[in-house]
Amino acid sequence: MISAKYRKDMAYNLYAAEVFQDGAEKLLHEQRATAKTYLNRRTGNLIAHLDSSPFHVMMTQFNARLILEYFTSVRFTDLRKTASGKTKKVYGPIYNKLLWGFAYGHIYPQLRYGFTRQMREKYTEKLRQIYNQPL
Repeated sequence: MISAKYRKDMAYNLYAAEVFQDGAEKLLHEQRATAKTYLNRRTGNLIAHLDSSPFHVMMTQFNARLILEYFTSVRFTDLRKTASGKTKKVYGPIYNKLLWGFAYGHIYPQLRYGFTRQMREKYTEKLRQIYNQPL
């Protein structure tokens, strides 16, 4: 779970939710490409799981969250050795390398430096339009 908490500004939370949505789609695209290239496709469960877009972006008034749901086995496909210490024949950096690269290379810089004055005005106007619409 990746979360952005900025309690004073709902425009920032709306921006963070869009950054999370865009970033998660890019991450899953890269993971699908890695799974199709490097990993043995015996059952096809991993690729089917990644194709189902296993993420949720939730936004409340106080924060925005990105929740990525993976099979437990995906975490261990990144390891170069098996539990008994043997080196794997097929190794594909699908979880740690891509996930941390996505978090620190894509999400963090956009959340930290991407919310400029123009972005604040854009999202504030979006919120005004949402709240001024009659029900």
